[in-house]
Amino acid sequence: MPAKPTLSMLSLLLAALPLWAQEAEGLDRAGLAAERARVEARYQAAMQACLSRFAVTACQQAARRDRSDALAPLTAREQALDARDRMERAEAQRRRAQEKDAAAAADEVRQRQRQLLQPSPLATAASAAAPAAAASRPSANRPDPAAHARQVQRDIAQGEQQAQRQRERALQRQRDAQAHREALARRDKEREAQGKAAAAPLPLPTASDIEALPTPRR
Repeated sequence: MPAKPTLSMLSLLLAALPLWAQEAEGLDRAGLAAERARVEARYQAAMQACLSRFAVTACQQAARRDRSDALAPLTAREQALDARDRMERAEAQRRRAQEKDAAAAADEVRQRQRQLLQPSPLATAASAAAPAAAASRPSANRPDPAAHARQVQRDIAQGEQQAQRQRERALQRQRDAQAHREALARRDKEREAQGKAAAAPLPLPTASDIEALPTPRR
């Protein structure tokens, strides 16, 4: 009589089951590539071992299911890493755009302040050409320093308001980018959850199931 499957054979069968769903969550890309290679090696070994079994087709179908179940969490992890890379690139791009807008707004305010504080070329030429005439003018026609200071303050305030509007626009772009990243993260989590559900391990065979396996006839 041919020997029936033993507990050691059962252990070998259990070792081929997909046990990598939780481990895949902590793997990086190099670890995922190595794990994929191990899954493929186990699959090839299982397919070769099936050739010596009585029910070759059923054995190979089970090996294919085990391979698919083992690869599902690896694929989900790869998709999560891709989503994280996309989010990091989007965040870096958002920061660069925000810094550029802030620098442009600050430069515009400084330039406007310099223009307001410096006398115009026409005023300088007129003052140099006719100092006596300027001194003989009535006091009512002379420029009012207080009014000029108030105008400078108004222009500075307008420049600051414009810079504030630019900062608000940059902040709104930041909020939009954050909402987009959160939507991508939710989608990737749903895909990862679907991958984990697909990778649920098969029920373990009992001793009676092992005893009921067909054995090759002489």
